Amino acid sequence: TYERLLKVSVTQLGPPPPDNQPEEVVLNAYRNNDPVTIIYKDRKGTKTSRMVEPLKIETDPYSGVRRIKSYCRLRHAERTFLLERVVDAIPANTELSVISKDSL
Repeated sequence: TYERLLKVSVTQLGPPPPDNQPEEVVLNAYRNNDPVTIIYKDRKGTKTSRMVEPLKIETDPYSGVRRIKSYCRLRHAERTFLLERVVDAIPANTELSVISKDSL
């Protein structure tokens, strides 16, 4: 059920590809118009996972902070994420397994 899906997250099976930093994975997804699963830390330090479709990358001209405007499949709405708070990113074509939310 939908409620059950809100209580789980995903993780990549096997070791991550070498030299793939979360930022680069997100930028590649944006360039290729692909969805990506991000593990995101909010301002309170809580980690959540979201499957997003990056729509636009913006850089604040004053602070230099980069934002990802994305369509969030969990919320079924457009959301903005700070790129510096993405702690992990998994390409959509990666084989995944379900893990508990507690392991985030």
